[in-house]
Amino acid sequence: MLTAKTKTGKKLCLGYKYKKETLLYLRSKEEFFCPVCEEKVSLKIGDKKIYHFAHQKGGSCREFYENETEYHMKGKLQLYQWLKGQNIAAELEYFDKEIQQRPDILFLYNGNKFAVEFQCSSIPEQLFTKRTENYLKHGYTPLWILGGNHYKKKDNETVSITNFQYLFLRKTKDGQFFLPYYFPDKKHFHLLYSIFPFSMKNAFGQTLSLSLDKLTISSILDPKVNIKLSDQAWRKKLEVYQLHWSAYPSPGKKYFLRTLYNLRMNLFLMPPEIGLPILHSWLIQTPAFIWQAYLYIDIFRKKNIGDFITIEEIERSFTNRINKGQIQTRGFPQISIIRPFQAVMEYVFILEKHGVLDCKGGRSFLVRRNIKIPMTNREKEEMANYFYQQNN
Repeated sequence: MLTAKTKTGKKLCLGYKYKKETLLYLRSKEEFFCPVCEEKVSLKIGDKKIYHFAHQKGGSCREFYENETEYHMKGKLQLYQWLKGQNIAAELEYFDKEIQQRPDILFLYNGNKFAVEFQCSSIPEQLFTKRTENYLKHGYTPLWILGGNHYKKKDNETVSITNFQYLFLRKTKDGQFFLPYYFPDKKHFHLLYSIFPFSMKNAFGQTLSLSLDKLTISSILDPKVNIKLSDQAWRKKLEVYQLHWSAYPSPGKKYFLRTLYNLRMNLFLMPPEIGLPILHSWLIQTPAFIWQAYLYIDIFRKKNIGDFITIEEIERSFTNRINKGQIQTRGFPQISIIRPFQAVMEYVFILEKHGVLDCKGGRSFLVRRNIKIPMTNREKEEMANYFYQQNN
């Protein structure tokens, strides 16, 4: 940790750039104590690691400082100094006794109180949610930032994103979404945006790399990002994933494949209307081609041209599949008023755009054409080419 108290209660913050000689002198004259648990701590002044305080062995203060790494301390120190350099009122490792939480950095900006949590290790989702809700309840705006050690790039277009990382998703003022990563060793941010998952862990994504010394806080709170995805790249990646996915069938996969088999459907002969990239598809953990196939199986294949489909029918199908564990969704503590069903409705409106449905009165849709299942690979390719040409 980077802050401690003296016997007289004076706070010593190593976020200020003390000279080594000054700290050596203070260490020879003072005793230091943890501001949270009040136990004695040692001032570490080495040549290889940043200066910091450490609890002595056997101390009871573990919830707040357990296993704090050099990487983590370096990152929050840099972020603190970056905020101070913008003349922003900030405090390092502020402990709020009322809520019993200690954000890495507390700062005030545009009349709002922010709690920065620079997270370099994974914590349980329940703990993340609890801390986030507690901050919000007490007037803080939580600003969770992932350590750059979590950033896993697969290739030029795709990244690996865990469920834990999705918890950090933030929303810009114009309704775009992004994940913030900070790299202390390079002193720059990666903002991952335009996120379109094609599997539970892998997604297409665009990355905006920003050097810390050229940034202001507004660039992180409300970055300007745009949605971009190549239809061709999506189709290619989806086909490769489906092939890999079917080669290693878990119980859940076997159920889905058996369902297709019983309906004489082939995973590799799916129509272009099933497996579409959806703007908010990250709300649903289950891959798009699976949950969209379930909607086809439950509803669309049973309807004829001229029949009606209600939103209630669609939501009932989606909810039933969730309750049975066949579709899994994600939670987003930092994003309010957003439900996984939003992704489903986006999918429905794409089908309307392509002439499958026609919206009638806001709560129901008229079936204008049926979704045709291709019988051969050639037919599948021709249908897909025609479908995506309509989208351009």
